[in-house]
Amino acid sequence: MDAAPRGYVCILSYGSFHDRPDLHLEGSQTDAHNLANTFSKMGYRGHAHFSLTAGQTRQQLAKVRDMELLERAGCAVFIISSHGEPRRHFLTSDMQTIDIQWVLDFFKDSQCPYLKNKPKLFIWDLCRGHQEQECGRGKTHGELCGRVDEPLRDVMCLDSSSGGFTWHAFSEEGTPFIGALCSVLARHAATKELSELYREFLKEYATAAPDAVPQLTNYGFNKKFYFNPTKKFFHA
Repeated sequence: MDAAPRGYVCILSYGSFHDRPDLHLEGSQTDAHNLANTFSKMGYRGHAHFSLTAGQTRQQLAKVRDMELLERAGCAVFIISSHGEPRRHFLTSDMQTIDIQWVLDFFKDSQCPYLKNKPKLFIWDLCRGHQEQECGRGKTHGELCGRVDEPLRDVMCLDSSSGGFTWHAFSEEGTPFIGALCSVLARHAATKELSELYREFLKEYATAAPDAVPQLTNYGFNKKFYFNPTKKFFHA
């Protein structure tokens, strides 16, 4: 049997949108590849998915939720990058939106027993989205199960902005949010607990994007958590 992975990482990157080349997020694949490389070096297993539709997104999250690998994984990390929308939604490639709360509910203890009592981290890199007057045009997907009347436990959410979505543009090199995150993980993931790591991230992100104010939200997360690479192969 394969050794248990340190954790499982699911990367959902939305860079292309149907009939809307003006919404293309340049560098989104660069961000995803940098994240995949960083987490792989830390001993994580996982997959990156690019520009899924709303239906494909729901199917993929259901597939992840039911994976037996999660039973052996020490934690789960979900990283979603796209355009953000009002009311805490994000845009999928077919111009539909998915409720962030639905994603969180999908991995509550009753819905995903494999992750019960395990750290679950959700990282949201959502930029400003398309024009506000267009927000109602896309249908909202993801609320089909209804909200699960159960508190979130062992969940930490990191948003690229306390306002829900950032205003910085994507570039060929990716976003400063993901760049700062990968840099800090490479230098400190082996030695710093999550709260200490977050303080290092704040300093790094403030240098890269001075106007951005990220937000870390705790939902019943009382664990001392280290990303904990198995080998010290990162170079400063």
